[in-house]
Amino acid sequence: MHYLLDFFYSAGLPYFLCIISLTILVRGCLFPVSRKQAIMAARQKELQPILAELRKKYGDDQQKFARAQMDLWRKHNINPLSGCLPVFLQLPIFIGLYTALNSAVDLRGQRFLWISNLAGPDALFRLPFPLPFGMGHDFSILPLCTVALFLIQQKMFMPPATNEQEAMQQKMMNVMTGVMGIFFWHQPAGLSLYFIASSLWGITERKLLGTGKPQPAIAGGPGVEVIETSSTSEPVRPQKAAQAAPPAESGPKPVTFWQRLMAAAEEAQRQAESQKNRDNKKDRRK
Repeated sequence: MHYLLDFFYSAGLPYFLCIISLTILVRGCLFPVSRKQAIMAARQKELQPILAELRKKYGDDQQKFARAQMDLWRKHNINPLSGCLPVFLQLPIFIGLYTALNSAVDLRGQRFLWISNLAGPDALFRLPFPLPFGMGHDFSILPLCTVALFLIQQKMFMPPATNEQEAMQQKMMNVMTGVMGIFFWHQPAGLSLYFIASSLWGITERKLLGTGKPQPAIAGGPGVEVIETSSTSEPVRPQKAAQAAPPAESGPKPVTFWQRLMAAAEEAQRQAESQKNRDNKKDRRK
């Protein structure tokens, strides 16, 4: 990571532009993954009414609801784990940039707006009293901006919670975001600058990806026919009479890792329920 910063710096860019250029390079390479994540999030958002119906149908039976939810994800080729991939891919970038900012001698004394040293915290002014959680007397702006942009991204990217467990998970993520703000308080300002630029890129990218695309119909919408299945209601558009039938597929689609994982989870749930029923029958006989 230090070599990339030196490359941009040797091109005549100031160091704050070197960090922003590094952000653009990283996010540009991750664009295909981010685009797929945006598509998955849009599909999940469109299926929220169906999930709400499933929640009403199964009530407190979490196992049946989870099985129906996985079946719905599988039918619509949705992988909930895809949203974690961009974060995991950026972890090596974060570690490398953190090491480079702490060891780069050239960064010491590099200015940006009110920041006198990109290799140190951005102390805007000093408070007469200490801040909680060991944050000291210095008041910094960049960590607050970083946390605010993280929260905006979470609100934009994550689908609404469909049950109490998902709502609790989202609350925990908000708490962890606040903890990250405390971590950034004592870290180099260049690190916060990277995440601010990355968050602004992500927000703009999501806005552009969602612009000008017609929204697929959902259950209950105009021109949509709801077909009841064993696990859920799936919206289907009625086909036009003059529309030609789609060509037959040459062969079966390859089974993805996520489909195999859901199938294994469903099989494990069925075995657990069968064992539970057998145990109940034995208890009744006794």
